[in-house]
Amino acid sequence: MKTFLDTNVLVYSVDTTDPAKNAKAVSIVQDALVNRRGYAISTQALSEFANVALGKLGLAPDAVLDFLRVFRGLDAVLPDLELVRRGVELKALHGIHFHDAMMVAAAERAGAAEFWTEDLNAGQRYAGILARNPFAEG
Repeated sequence: MKTFLDTNVLVYSVDTTDPAKNAKAVSIVQDALVNRRGYAISTQALSEFANVALGKLGLAPDAVLDFLRVFRGLDAVLPDLELVRRGVELKALHGIHFHDAMMVAAAERAGAAEFWTEDLNAGQRYAGILARNPFAEG
């Protein structure tokens, strides 16, 4: 079973303002690095992470680049015209924000069974992919 990681997992792994979320995210990221084939991410998530890390979190560019290098070995879904088209379809089908729909489209392309995110309704299926909020679970 493949798990797709949303931006918030990446952000919380370096943001220490919420120790519980940070600890959970660090655990997820460590597991992803050990079990690379079980996880997928998208370039959209990496881009959003870099934006938050450089802006809101105030990390130095070198630190962000180091973090991004860690994810080189994970399955990363790249955007293309078909992914955008599918994102539009999923937005219409599920009534979700377009950027969330793009993430679901990427998770679908990656063959993920689960999408770990805070941004969608946990327990609901989107394109057959189960949304789970790893930060709300024990």
